[in-house]
Amino acid sequence: MSLARIAGGESFFSSVVMTGAHVTSLERLEKGDVDVCSTDNVTWGFFKKFRPIAAERYRIFAETVASLSLPFVTSVYTTESDALALAEALYEIVKDPQTADIRGVLELSALSVPDVTAYERLAEYERKAPELGYPNMQ
Repeated sequence: MSLARIAGGESFFSSVVMTGAHVTSLERLEKGDVDVCSTDNVTWGFFKKFRPIAAERYRIFAETVASLSLPFVTSVYTTESDALALAEALYEIVKDPQTADIRGVLELSALSVPDVTAYERLAEYERKAPELGYPNMQ
């Protein structure tokens, strides 16, 4: 949204490349295939943690407003009972002492059910994108 406002309804970039993965975008940045890329804080944090030498080659030049943590997502075809079973399994994993090491590596200390309306800000970005010159945010 910040760059869209600067661009005044025009294209800001000469082209947009969808890599399909944040880490792939970072790798393309290093190769010089792109001039800038976008990633979320979770991916960036793990990239710095597990690839610190590569991470030193990048710098953050702008940040978006904060949003909730990344959600766990399942298919719209997942039944309500299966979704509840998945959620229950995730909560069990977070409580299980045997998963402490892997949860530590993943920096996963707890799960919570967020207020879905808290994601409204992100939906608002998507709704405003066309009027800022970005009709397809997919």
